[in-house]
Amino acid sequence: MRADEIAKRLDVRAGYELVTYREVGLPIFSVHAMALVQERQERSCIEEFVLRALVAGLETVAQIEGILGLPRRIVATTLADLVRQEAIRTSAGSDRLSVTDRGHELLSERELVSPVEQTVWFPYDGLLRRPKWFGDTQLLRPSDLKEQGIVAIRAIPARPPEADDLGAAEVSEVVRLAASAARSERQVLRIQTVEKRYRMYLPALALFYRSIEGGEIQVGFAIEGRLSQEHELAFARGSGPERQAMFDGFRDRSSMPRLDGPLAGRAAELLEAASTLRRDVAQITSTRSAVDKAAVAHASAGTDEARAEAAKKEERARSTLSAAEAGLKKALIRPLPVYEHPGILEAAVRDTKQRLVILSPWISHAVVTDAFLRGLHKACERGVRVSIGFGLGDVDEGEKPWDADARRALEQAAKDLPNLVVRRLGNTHAKVLIQDSDLMVLTSFNWLSYRGDASRPFREEWGTLIRDPHVIEEFYSEVIKRFA
Repeated sequence: MRADEIAKRLDVRAGYELVTYREVGLPIFSVHAMALVQERQERSCIEEFVLRALVAGLETVAQIEGILGLPRRIVATTLADLVRQEAIRTSAGSDRLSVTDRGHELLSERELVSPVEQTVWFPYDGLLRRPKWFGDTQLLRPSDLKEQGIVAIRAIPARPPEADDLGAAEVSEVVRLAASAARSERQVLRIQTVEKRYRMYLPALALFYRSIEGGEIQVGFAIEGRLSQEHELAFARGSGPERQAMFDGFRDRSSMPRLDGPLAGRAAELLEAASTLRRDVAQITSTRSAVDKAAVAHASAGTDEARAEAAKKEERARSTLSAAEAGLKKALIRPLPVYEHPGILEAAVRDTKQRLVILSPWISHAVVTDAFLRGLHKACERGVRVSIGFGLGDVDEGEKPWDADARRALEQAAKDLPNLVVRRLGNTHAKVLIQDSDLMVLTSFNWLSYRGDASRPFREEWGTLIRDPHVIEEFYSEVIKRFA
């Protein structure tokens, strides 16, 4: 599931707006430790056959060789192992063998149990401060985060775990889960020393909610599409947002959409008109939450009567939600949640018939991909006039090499496609998308760099969607002058 789809599904926190989201890496320490381990292991078939042969009345090595049909070397090795385990003994002055009480116990247990010192590996969660197994989820290295432009969330506290921090029972459970496919089962009795610790990261989606009243911020984390309440609580208890400068953008709302020039005043009017509908959007969020609760109550109802009543409540909640969403979509001007932006960009490239304008200050390789460029090619082949403006100045300070490659690929496409214009406009603070006369979006969302830049601070991101053809024409006529 895509990040925007996950964000939309999780925009159900009553009394809060989801104002932005970002792919992040949650802190994990990959720990290699020396431990005292009790290993339970299935007994080999040969050992069991030898013990049962002795119990049945055989007494000598030659007899055992004869009945098992095994080479003397294998039989001798097996007998030596059983002697070390005190499972058999030899009679003084003879070559006769017999089974000890311990040998009889081993036959009934069918398992070996022996404490040994071993190196064990396990992941340690830097927020939860305990060992935790994440199944088949692929952990990321710091270099992976840098390459993919994913934000690293710091451990709280930042220090890696020491031996005294590691409970044997918790480590044992994680080691058992990690080795579930193996025949042996190890129980960790004690962590002796921590040998190596590597910083790794668990892929997650950070979701930022702001309360409708008071502006309180809550940060949730979705792992494989599901909210992890324990990570959210640990991050909040550790004052996570205050510990990372990247979250400072939430202390003000200066990142709201802006458009300079002759249209600045008109844009401000449109943004104000859309902001009055924010409460309607919040009401939809609360209704989504009610639908989820009704669905859970329906699924968990214990009697037919309770199920019927829960089904009615769920149906009413879904009807209310559908009507509210339909009403909002009919509005000529409405607020646009952050998670709707990627889909609008994708649909605009795919469906525009005549003209498409995109203004975005920066370009990143995670958005301007080969697939995005192919979409522009197809649009131009349909006869669409595509105009893309970018840049805050003559050069992009701090531009990463891979982002520069994406920008150059976009500029090269403009040379190859007559219908595509890519222009460095300079001072491009505006983030605008215009699709035909169908829709226009004024936003704080960076259309061409919303992914792939870990240094970009977290800010509240909302847009205003306009479907009034007269307003769209007014803005298009002014914006397109910048490409002349």
